[in-house]
Amino acid sequence: MSLDGFVLSNRIISRNQDWQRALDELDFKVTLLFHDVDLKTRHGHLPAIWSGREAGFECGPTDLHELVETYDDFDFGGPWSHAYAFYWSTLPGLLGAYMGMAAYAHATEGVVFDPQEGVVLTARAAIEQTRTIERDYPRLEALINS
Repeated sequence: MSLDGFVLSNRIISRNQDWQRALDELDFKVTLLFHDVDLKTRHGHLPAIWSGREAGFECGPTDLHELVETYDDFDFGGPWSHAYAFYWSTLPGLLGAYMGMAAYAHATEGVVFDPQEGVVLTARAAIEQTRTIERDYPRLEALINS
């Protein structure tokens, strides 16, 4: 089963170095493993490493208008001009994707939309949610593996 999340913003990150810089500024210990990719057109799996684990996720630009129509009962706090989609199917991928979303929203002054939780988070709230997921990761992993 794949889960998803989105960043809505008025700016985009076009260079992988800028995204990694945003992750580093937030002290997220994840490394994106790709080089010289145009993020404006990139789709597919993005390999990432967190604490020696593969924490990759899928990501890429998505149709903002379709997203807003699909979830028309949410107030996204816009207007926004861009949407970037994130998909994951593993616990490490959840953490990698949340770190990626929070850093992307932080760098672009956007918001994170988590349809599973039914919330639209400011960048600051997404950063705090990510820190909570990271803190709770050992307990979540133990629950899954028990």
